[in-house]
Amino acid sequence: MKRRPLRSLPPRQTLGLRLHLQSLSPARQPTCSTARRGRRFTVQNTGNCPVIITNAALSFNVGGTAYQYSFVPIMNDKTVVLPGETSFVAFWHKDSSLTPGTAAAMTASLDCAKAEGRDVTVYAKDIFLADNYPGFTTMTGTLSSDGECNLNLVYIGFYDSSDNLIGVWHFTKNAPMDGSDSKSFSIHMKELPIDGLAEKTSSVKVIGIGF
Repeated sequence: MKRRPLRSLPPRQTLGLRLHLQSLSPARQPTCSTARRGRRFTVQNTGNCPVIITNAALSFNVGGTAYQYSFVPIMNDKTVVLPGETSFVAFWHKDSSLTPGTAAAMTASLDCAKAEGRDVTVYAKDIFLADNYPGFTTMTGTLSSDGECNLNLVYIGFYDSSDNLIGVWHFTKNAPMDGSDSKSFSIHMKELPIDGLAEKTSSVKVIGIGF
């Protein structure tokens, strides 16, 4: 009997995200320090193919009052998260009705979709933070890339000495890169309401994309 050669099947592709909300001890429960609801969390791609986040649904409880928001992260079609990689989602919403010091809690869920891959990876290094008066932090550093791109989007997560996520910022640098050079940047994070961010930060984690 003639044997037919076996057909090689492509590897099975799986989608998966692991959502990490900042875990705080009872003495450090999050509160509203300004008239702005803000939450940040990390997202890890636990699957075996690149993904993009197609929607984020957030539920807040602030002082006993529930709020719900659903949004598509900025440039989500370009922000490809590779397998095993950690990315960030940040949401800030102005609300003049909040009282500073009010206890706040949040739950979140994310939807994702398969992506073909990332165009260009952007790296940030030599990051320096300086706390300024009256209450904002300036961040400086340099950007480089592994290929040619005209635009970019960079997420930076700030961590304390216990490796707790304390804040997230994203920005763009309007400068073409060709993979062989670096560009300096200086960002005044006036919309990030975290007092003493430079003093509290012990390390940073970065995910950057170019396109």
